[in-house]
Order: sequence, then C-alpha cells, then structure tokens
Amino acid sequence: MHTLQAIITGCVQGLSEFLPVSSSAHIVFSNYLYNFLTGSTGFSEANSEEIFFDIIVHLATLFAVLLYFYNDLKNICIGFFKNAKEKSYKNEEFSTVIYIILSTLVTGIVGFFLKGKAEIIIANPKYICFLLFITGLILLSSEKLYKGNKNIDLKTALIMGLAQGLAILPGFSRSGLTICAAMLKGASRTSAARFSFLMSIPVILFASLI
Repeated sequence: MHTLQAIITGCVQGLSEFLPVSSSAHIVFSNYLYNFLTGSTGFSEANSEEIFFDIIVHLATLFAVLLYFYNDLKNICIGFFKNAKEKSYKNEEFSTVIYIILSTLVTGIVGFFLKGKAEIIIANPKYICFLLFITGLILLSSEKLYKGNKNIDLKTALIMGLAQGLAILPGFSRSGLTICAAMLKGASRTSAARFSFLMSIPVILFASLI
C-alpha cells in the first residue's frame, strides 16, 4: 500500500464510519478507484494485508467512540460493579454490560461463519454494490415502520448482535443494521444509536487482537 492510498483510506474511514453507509465498502471502492487512476496493483484482491489494514483503521475510529462515550463508559463500569456487589441485577448499568457481552458472543459466532465469505466479497465490488442496495432498503423500511420509544432489552440486544455479525460483509453497514434492528424492535432512536456504538467496542477490540 502506498502512503497516499493509506491517507485516503484513513479519510474515507473517518468520514463514513459513523454514518450508516458501510465504511468497509467505501474503503474497498476507494482502493479500487485509486488503483484504477494510478495504474497501481495495490489491493486488487482480498489478502491478509488488506484485511489487517481495514481492521486497524476501524481501531482508530474506536478511539473516537471511547472518547465520546468516556463518561458514559465510566458510569456503566462503576454501576456494574456496584450493582454486582449489591446483587441489584435489574439496574440499567448492570443490564447494559450483560447485553453487550451477550450481543458480542452472537456477533462472534456469526462473524466466524461469515469470515470466508467476507474475504470473497472484498474481491468482488459488484457484490458489495448489491449489499449496499439491501442496506438502503433496510434503512428505508426501518424509517417507515419506526414507532419506538423503548429502551434496549435482552431480545433487542441479541438481534443487534446478529445484525452486527452480518455487517462483517462489506456493504452491510454495521451501525445501519444494528440501529435499524433496534428501531424495528421498538427501541428509541437515542437508545438504539447509543447501544450500537457501545456494542462495537469489544468487537473491534477482539478483531484487532485476533
């Protein structure tokens, strides 16, 4: 990968990660466009270097999430251990941590089985275009059917974990699918968006470590 290509990839990731448009898809598109315009071989097909770099730029945006939710995360952690000690398991902070853990497990299981397909899709932008179209339909449908005002419950968290697992496929927006899944289950926009980004933290950390 060339230095300019790395800079472009970082910019694309930063601009698209917090929008429901699949940052991974746009990274693939930007790489193909860069190679076409420069006549470079670069990342012309899926390989370990491309996948590694994609995860690293996601790790960079994770720091932005940690900074934005710093106070929130601190309160959740303090509340979790306090309520665990007092055996107050119905408290919101305690429930949030449990929901994040369970949704992460679901994401990991789904991601494990889809990893091979994700590598194939990375090398075929036409498949990514199709998944982006599906993402757009899901976004439109969730907006039309939205009637939510609830907080995140266990069932919603598990479904969001499933949606996050599917988002390993470039073209499926992680934030888009998880937020839409929560909205279709009746969750409010605020709680859906908040939990969507909170549940991304352990997944990106684990993916980076692996």
